[in-house]
Amino acid sequence: GVLTIKLNGKTIYENQVVNINADPVRIKKGWLEKENTLEFSVSGVGWKFWKTNEYNLDNIKIVGDVTDASRQKSQNVFTLTKEQYENLEDATLRFVPYCGRQTSVGLLSVEINNRVAYSAVPVCEDLAKQKVPVSIFQSGDNYLVFQTEKGSYSIEQIKLEFDVKETTSKLYYFEVNESYYDKIQSSGKVAKLTIEFVDDSKNKKADLSINGHLTNLDQEDKEYTKIIDSWIEKGNNYIEIRPKSTLEMVEIRVEIADR
Repeated sequence: GVLTIKLNGKTIYENQVVNINADPVRIKKGWLEKENTLEFSVSGVGWKFWKTNEYNLDNIKIVGDVTDASRQKSQNVFTLTKEQYENLEDATLRFVPYCGRQTSVGLLSVEINNRVAYSAVPVCEDLAKQKVPVSIFQSGDNYLVFQTEKGSYSIEQIKLEFDVKETTSKLYYFEVNESYYDKIQSSGKVAKLTIEFVDDSKNKKADLSINGHLTNLDQEDKEYTKIIDSWIEKGNNYIEIRPKSTLEMVEIRVEIADR
């Protein structure tokens, strides 16, 4: 007879089975509930009252593909001090997604503190760049989460770049006596400016003015050096630093060195 299978009252199969091994019955994910009931029944014999319709069902299995979501999500944590947070003016997220095949990956979403900052299917191995509203950030720990709904990504060169409000410039004075000035001018010596930063690998930006001579600083290195012997004057000298990002300086020095 006709075998009928119902899942939670919904008919998912209704056919007469003629093979020993029946074809699998596909169950849509949307039909499933937390607790499920399968009901098997067979059609009646009709007017052939002397017959019996029956099936002997063995080795019934429910087989499902379960997604391991743990590998589809990655979290990073970074910290903003109160001063950094209060002076944020602009922020940009950059990263490079690597993937096997473009057709094998799906939507990639990036959340910062549980708010979506990026949601798209990026081009594999191309730099992704996204402006981020500064209202997303918070003072203290911030949580950056990458998550994909399909495929596999390797996210590299993750960088958050911050522009801060213009801060008050700092003036530093130093004196060059006549003896040192003569050494710089005639003895093959040079005057070298060195600024040492906290080694945090963050981008450091500033405009510098040495006795009115302008230059700029834009680097990630721990130490900045500049030969300034042509800008040195006899007597009083000054260095003005106008930060464009948060600068954590350990030491500023001007020294005479061999050329």
